[in-house]
Amino acid sequence: MKHRCRYAAVNTVGVNHNWRYLIVPNSRFYLLKTAVSGAYNEDTGNKHPGEMKEIERTQVVNMFFKKKEEKKEKKELLYRENVHVNCESDTKENIIRKVGQMLVDSGYVEQPYVDGMVEREKTFSTFMGNGLALPHGIEAVKDQIKSSGIAVMTFRDYVDWDGEEVKVVIGIAGVGEEHMDILSSIAEKMLDDATAEQIRTCDGDTLYQILSGKE
Repeated sequence: MKHRCRYAAVNTVGVNHNWRYLIVPNSRFYLLKTAVSGAYNEDTGNKHPGEMKEIERTQVVNMFFKKKEEKKEKKELLYRENVHVNCESDTKENIIRKVGQMLVDSGYVEQPYVDGMVEREKTFSTFMGNGLALPHGIEAVKDQIKSSGIAVMTFRDYVDWDGEEVKVVIGIAGVGEEHMDILSSIAEKMLDDATAEQIRTCDGDTLYQILSGKE
């Protein structure tokens, strides 16, 4: 059946059986409106016997449609409990899984995001220079991010990161453009030699203040 839509202000996102689903702009939970005014036989073009009553429905269908501009849950970017200093050295993968698990435990990401962080390192090192690594998930697991957040580990001794020496590892989960904002903010701090040295060697409370912008 072919239907004539009377709501031009909303965007058509698909046709399913006898209903044409329309997504309402700026809706928080993918509100859909279904509006049908008159049904026509697609083959003959003749009006279907009996006038259909105009129907308008609003549904919450999180599992079906996603909008890039969806607002994610807002949380603090960094919690004090996600700052671990003076840690024992470990393998690169174990460290990534540790910072990733902190992101999971704090509600920033779902578990598959951690695997995506490990996967990224197989093709692209997240070593940034100046003793810093910023592991983050591949594009395929971006939908596993619930809120932007970071988790931090510093080490007594340098960690081998694909042949590079690392003392600061910051796991990152960024929603949309916030990802680049987080990377830029951290990189800017580490470009300053004095600040970078402080980040590598300071206590947990001080590091939290520096990275959370509360110093």
